[in-house]
Amino acid sequence: MADTVAARPQPLLHKLPALGRQLALWEWVPTASPKESSNKVVTILFHHATGFHGRCWDEVIRRLPHHYRCLCFDAVGHGLSDGPDEGMTWRAAAACMLEALSAAKVSRDDLDLVVGHSFGGWMATYTSACGPKPFPALLLVDPVVAPAWTYGTETSRVRQKGISAFITKRKDTFESVEEMFERFSSREPYSGWNPQVLRDYCHFGLAPAPSSAGPSLQLLCRPEIEAHWYSEASTSESNLAKEVEYLKEQRQRCIVLRAPSGSPVPFRGSPTDPELAKRLGDGAEDVLCEAMDHFIPMTHPEVVAHHILRLVDGVEASKL
Repeated sequence: MADTVAARPQPLLHKLPALGRQLALWEWVPTASPKESSNKVVTILFHHATGFHGRCWDEVIRRLPHHYRCLCFDAVGHGLSDGPDEGMTWRAAAACMLEALSAAKVSRDDLDLVVGHSFGGWMATYTSACGPKPFPALLLVDPVVAPAWTYGTETSRVRQKGISAFITKRKDTFESVEEMFERFSSREPYSGWNPQVLRDYCHFGLAPAPSSAGPSLQLLCRPEIEAHWYSEASTSESNLAKEVEYLKEQRQRCIVLRAPSGSPVPFRGSPTDPELAKRLGDGAEDVLCEAMDHFIPMTHPEVVAHHILRLVDGVEASKL
């Protein structure tokens, strides 16, 4: 597939009230008139993965038509959004996002597509099932939606505890954006990323450190918050079995874009139930990316953009 990247003005930053905190929302404003006969601006909502931020979608968005309005949240505890309460669940974080979306005066009817990667894929799935009707379409990029029977088990708890322990030990302070970029660009899994995605991850993922005694910059998503978010992935409350069944009944239009599962290397294999598209029913399509790992938007933003275009074309056709 062709990989065409076009310059766009920088997105606007909004700070929105969300159940006692503020969430950051990045808005890419349309800069060209739509070519479709409906003359309707296409609005897409993006959700990022645990430990990331909304600007990790920049390279995907640069590959989309300029009449697309793209909205990218920084999730609770990530990027420029406020942090979580102690013990906050993924469902509570989703409630904050929906409250902020309402504050932005964006309704379900305004959205043409919701895109989510990893934790963001869980968020897209859950929130589509929360309203009076599902979103028009979902692109779930290696979502953390596992087989229903795995939630709340000792095996999954031990696995997530190991990942969380690893996360809390990661280096979280740097002298500069360039230091972080150079350090990460030679290490797995970041070494396989599109270089500009990695630069965006570093540039928008750091803030001045509170102390002048040490390194000048620190991660916006603190390791302890990232570790807690990972620990929530396999709890019984994060099980979306009922929501998936509801979306099947509603014939949710959806593409599940996933990496192969089964790798023993952390973050290499897919966390997605290989049967998820089947569980979602007739409206869902399974796309297995054989040569990719969990970080599909980071390594192959053009592939994600391609499937966004496919889904938007389908949604627009259904409205004619």
